[in-house]
Amino acid sequence: MSSQDSITIREVTPDDAEIMVRFLVELDAENLPVLFRRLRPRTVEQQHDHIQRHLSTPRSTIMIALANGMVVGILDFHGNARAQCEHVGGFGVSVAQSWRRHKVATKLIEELFEWARLQKVRRVELEVFSNNAGAFKLYEHLGFVLEGRRREAVLVEGTYIDTFQMAKLI
Repeated sequence: MSSQDSITIREVTPDDAEIMVRFLVELDAENLPVLFRRLRPRTVEQQHDHIQRHLSTPRSTIMIALANGMVVGILDFHGNARAQCEHVGGFGVSVAQSWRRHKVATKLIEELFEWARLQKVRRVELEVFSNNAGAFKLYEHLGFVLEGRRREAVLVEGTYIDTFQMAKLI
């Protein structure tokens, strides 16, 4: 990646299923100890259906960051279905290895904030593994506040890891 490469961020369409699967297979192959793992990758057809279901859910979206036609980051946001919590939703974000520390996650999250305001989402939540100090620092920088800790919430390579609950009001 050169410093002149730029990224485009947009909402996914079902036609993006194939490039998303490629990204997710590469991400899963890294076997990162800071992410929830999938038992097996989705097929293109399964990803296509997932995108359609996700986008038809109120106040939910999937955004991708693209560089040279390749997915370099994904953010998925799930709106809360409960009537009293329609203003709330949570997200996860992942970035391709060669694009980390190039503000891809920051750009995706900032785009999420703009989208969320238009959707009347007031509260954005996330869960981050306690061993992911870089992500925790990024979220704090973006205005997220630590609200709780789930002790030994995940098992990573034989070790129990806490997760942190964070949120931001927008």
